[in-house]
Amino acid sequence: MPLYQIISATSQPCALAGRQTHVIGVSTAIVGGERRRWSMTEIVKALNNCDVFYTVSHREKSVALVELTCCVHCQRIFLRSRANAAPDSRLEQLPPCPPTT
Repeated sequence: MPLYQIISATSQPCALAGRQTHVIGVSTAIVGGERRRWSMTEIVKALNNCDVFYTVSHREKSVALVELTCCVHCQRIFLRSRANAAPDSRLEQLPPCPPTT
């Protein structure tokens, strides 16, 4: 069961719910300092294979698991941190993924 620490996230606004955003992609840290960018398709496949994605709260020294959820407004699948996540480990609080070249 591979473990992936998410270090940045890409969000898009919900088309039907004003200020709500959906995390639709992430970057993970890889040993050696490299990053890997993941699309939603890749993340869904990895989660279905029992891979684990998580974020880290450096302030509270805790880990928050990441899961798939469905928007009640637009029915789109997106990622979220579990409800017990420390504020600085929530996906929405991570820096944006760097642009691809």
